[in-house]
Formats: sequence, C-alpha cells, structure tokens
Amino acid sequence: MRFSLNRVKRVRKSRDFNWIQRHGARGNAEHLVMTARKRHPGTGRIGLTVSAKVGNAVKRNLVKRRLREILRVRPDMWSDIDLVVIARPGAAELSFVELTAQVEKAHAGLRKSLKKAKSSRPPVRHSGRRDKK
Repeated sequence: MRFSLNRVKRVRKSRDFNWIQRHGARGNAEHLVMTARKRHPGTGRIGLTVSAKVGNAVKRNLVKRRLREILRVRPDMWSDIDLVVIARPGAAELSFVELTAQVEKAHAGLRKSLKKAKSSRPPVRHSGRRDKK
C-alpha cells in the first residue's frame, strides 16, 4: 500500500499555520512541539516548521524528510486533526529512531490535550474582501 502526502494533506498557507498554532492543543518533547486542531475524520493535514535555528539548509531538509516519513507511515496520528510539527534546535542531531521516539512522545501529550479541548471547526474561508468600517 502506498501513502503519499499530496497538497490536500498538507497545511500550506501561513494563515492556517498561525490559526492552528494560536488555537490548537499542544504536545511537547525535548526537540519537537506539536500543535493541532480537530477536524472531520479523514480530512487531516500536516504542516512542518523547521527554522534556521535547527541548522543549515542540509540539516533542515534532513529533519523535514525524516518527519514527513515518520508521519507518512502513521496516518492514524493525524487523520482527524490539522497537525503542525515544529522542530527545535538539536533535532538535526537525532537519529531516525530517536526522532521517531520524540514524535511519539509529543503526540501522546497532544492527544491528552486534544481530549480536554473543545471540538472546533476549521477557519472560514472569506472572499478576500474587507468590510468597510
């Protein structure tokens, strides 16, 4: 069976990243932070943030590839949520196995936080027009 992370399954707009981070539940690990908001089952999306604090471009891309692969083979982790994973400094020095353990630890805390959180709806899309005041 082949799983892919096409455009529909990724958080791509900065307003969506900001909305999830501002209003979402959190799960932390030493080198990762996860924030998420509930969605309808099967409509989950993933967003990755790896800043320059993690390392140079080669290290950042390595971390992103590893995180994408970890989440790609575990769609049960994010199938019903919008998930943003933020890599902290030091994530580039972790092996694949250690990074997988960090993802699992952060995800466990995130699920606990989501159970406490109210159910939510995704952001409303507007036509881009602003109302006059």
